[in-house]
Formats: sequence, C-alpha cells, structure tokens
Amino acid sequence: KHVAVAFVLNHALAVGVACAVWAVLFAVRLYHVQARDAPSHFGASMAVLMGCPGAAYLGALFLGQHLLPRGLRARVFLDRLCIHQHHAELKREGIKTLGKVLAASRSLVVLASSDYFDRLWCLYELGVHAKQEGAPSRLVVVPLWL
Repeated sequence: KHVAVAFVLNHALAVGVACAVWAVLFAVRLYHVQARDAPSHFGASMAVLMGCPGAAYLGALFLGQHLLPRGLRARVFLDRLCIHQHHAELKREGIKTLGKVLAASRSLVVLASSDYFDRLWCLYELGVHAKQEGAPSRLVVVPLWL
C-alpha cells in the first residue's frame, strides 16, 4: 500500500526529476564528446546515464512530498488511519464525517485490496463520492493485487 500511495502522489514528479537528471547528464556527456577533453569511457558513462535517472526516480517517488514546498504538497486523508478501527462509537462518528471530507476533496483514491468491498464503510465512501453534487471529483482505483 505504501508503494501505491507513493506512486499515486509522486509519479509525475518522479518522472520529471528523472528526465531532468538524464538531460543534464546527457548534455555533460555530449559536451565532453564534442570537446574531446576527456578520454571516452563509454561503458562507465552509459552506466551513469542509465543508473542515475533511475535512482533519481526512486528517490523522488518515495521522498517527493518532502521535495515540494508546503503549498504544493498533497494533503491526504487516510480513512484507515483517521477513522478508529476498533472502538465502535468512535468508528461511527468518523464514518459520519466522511461526506464532509469527500466534499472538500479533489479526488478519491481507492487502494482496492481483495477485501475492499467486504467493508461496508468503503462502499459508503464510494456511494457518497458518486452522489456528490456539482462537478464530481476524480476517482482513481489502484488494484493492489497486480
């Protein structure tokens, strides 16, 4: 689930960071080839050209929320963490507020596990999301069994 959340929140940023790193490394490599200042180490330079953008992608994917200024960071409501799971009265109160949370949301991301549809309040979330008035927010379903 952690990887799925990181992918949903930071994939676009991570692709941008990886492409920027690759472009800078490619430009430096091209400059050295054109200037013929440095001996050509094709294998080593290809390893750097291929490895560094991949490392940059993974770094931005998992740490992307920390790379952005506070105003651009996604705010996340994780129902499983924000709604009490064991105390029945607290759970009921948390479920009552789901409508307000969803109304203020720009998107609903469903991390669909094999037991997602077994929980009534997950179905309630989807129903409230579908019933919203005005412009409906975006629904993203990420199947966790793939």
